Amino acid sequence: MKKIFFLAMCAALAAAGAWIWKPAATISPVSQPAPQSIAGGNTEKNLSAPRADRTPENPAPSTRINITLVVGASTYQTGVSAGTTLYDAMNAISSSTSLAFKSKYYSGLGYLVEMINGTTNADGAYWTLYVNGTLSQVGASQYVLKEGDSVEWRYEKL
Repeated sequence: MKKIFFLAMCAALAAAGAWIWKPAATISPVSQPAPQSIAGGNTEKNLSAPRADRTPENPAPSTRINITLVVGASTYQTGVSAGTTLYDAMNAISSSTSLAFKSKYYSGLGYLVEMINGTTNADGAYWTLYVNGTLSQVGASQYVLKEGDSVEWRYEKL
């Protein structure tokens, strides 16, 4: 029952987040003091112009938030655009650091993270998402990051 609930939860999260993709522009592991640009060049000046279609639900891309991602002994601090999903932030982090993950897309549910840094879901153990110390009710592709979020992936038996 827990396994079905976990898969349903991950799928629902993924479905909500899969329709939006906003890349993170700055990634830096905690051990590196200077952020790295993954967007290639300064596009902030072009993205910060006021637009009539911006609302609190659809903020300007230049609005930056800071988050922390913990996977085992590795910690990454990054700045991302407001409205970025955890899944998209993980893709950006993995493009410029040692973070490696694999996921599978489930129609109507979204992405399920199946492997992180070489450890694959197996024998009743799964990568489980915690946000600010609490088990997430949605998956990585559905969770929209908020300022100061601390996100942790734990490998647990369900």
